[in-house]
Amino acid sequence: LRTGKAKNIAVVFDSLMNMYFSIIVDYIHREVKRCGYHLQTIYVDAHLITEPIYRSAISAGASAVISLLEPEPSLGKVVGALGVPLCIVGRRAEAPEIDYITTDDEKGGAMVAERFLSCGCKTFVYAAEAFGMTCVIDRLKGFRDTLAAHGFRTDVIDCTPGRERALLGYVGANGWPDAIFCFSDMIAYDILKSLRKYNITGTHIIGYDNIRSDFTILAPLTSVGVDKETYVQYVLSRVIGKAEGRITDRITEKVRPVLYEETV
Repeated sequence: LRTGKAKNIAVVFDSLMNMYFSIIVDYIHREVKRCGYHLQTIYVDAHLITEPIYRSAISAGASAVISLLEPEPSLGKVVGALGVPLCIVGRRAEAPEIDYITTDDEKGGAMVAERFLSCGCKTFVYAAEAFGMTCVIDRLKGFRDTLAAHGFRTDVIDCTPGRERALLGYVGANGWPDAIFCFSDMIAYDILKSLRKYNITGTHIIGYDNIRSDFTILAPLTSVGVDKETYVQYVLSRVIGKAEGRITDRITEKVRPVLYEETV
């Protein structure tokens, strides 16, 4: 096994169809190049970064590894033993040997709840997939806790079997809610499509990731997010600092998100 001594940064992700991942990887590529490093992209058919994936990045000469996937529970000890920094981006990591930088997802969920309440909404749904991920859990917690503080509750729908199918299954039993908080913009746009298909005009939708800031999408959508270019620049400054030994403490940081209003 080679240790990562070359000026290479590896990035691990699991979907070429996830628009948010596409945007983030593109910004990582630009920033890695600007910093005089080379990018090693690792596409995996897995939902976690595992020991074999991490070891393969190091074997290819990575000085540090960025993962858009959460780590398997046992990976922390391997990272500690091998010493090549691993930073999880967009999710939390529990193992003390693994760094993470993410948006403050609880705060983001709270901001969505506050906006819906300000619009007079009374019935709420949280629509998500992959419920084991920390970002899914944290966004729900912020949303649910803020609603509870005002005497409201939220239902939850799992969109894994299909977004329209999950939505219509819920609506068939409960009717259309006043507001739907979507874990991601990708879910939100599919639900907006369903609302238009069935001529529903009274349901408010808010997404997460603000992908409209980086792609031309004509459908207006209010969304929680951050300036992705600035976010990635900050991530790389910390990751490269760790790789070069200028940062020795564990990195555990949450970036405050912003609620971006829909525009035509």
